[in-house]
Amino acid sequence: MKTIAALKDLFIEQGKELYNSQEQEINILTKFRKSINSEDLREIVRQYIKQVWRQQGRLENAFDDYGIELENEHSEPFGALINKRNQWINKIADTRLKDIEIVNAIQHFNHFKIAGYIAMVSYANELEDSSANRLFSISLEEERKMDRKMTKLTKQLNHEILSPSST
Repeated sequence: MKTIAALKDLFIEQGKELYNSQEQEINILTKFRKSINSEDLREIVRQYIKQVWRQQGRLENAFDDYGIELENEHSEPFGALINKRNQWINKIADTRLKDIEIVNAIQHFNHFKIAGYIAMVSYANELEDSSANRLFSISLEEERKMDRKMTKLTKQLNHEILSPSST
């Protein structure tokens, strides 16, 4: 990473981090999807993968204006997050519990990106880049909606596993 000397540099580095984390996220979500038991969760993950692809496109569009071509590089912080969540998932034998942990993992990923998009919206606003601000605001709202959807699904899955008829 190059030296960060100005807000624009921070904006660019944060954007690269988000872009790189999203490529890793698509890969792990695709892997998770193969082991999901809940049809609801499988459909949400399918939708979420498409959402992440759209977000990558928005990042590419915003950075085209700066003459920056985003490249897929490994995001160390996001990679560590994936590895930890994947370790938990691999320890779980019950498919219903595994689904609950997959939702938890996705919310961890989601919160990482919410924090990133909050920063990107703020930076774009300060840099008076209304186009980037609009693009990142859309992605931020998508992430917040997905978080609410995952919270609702967590409650549903927790209830199902705890109900007497499921034992």
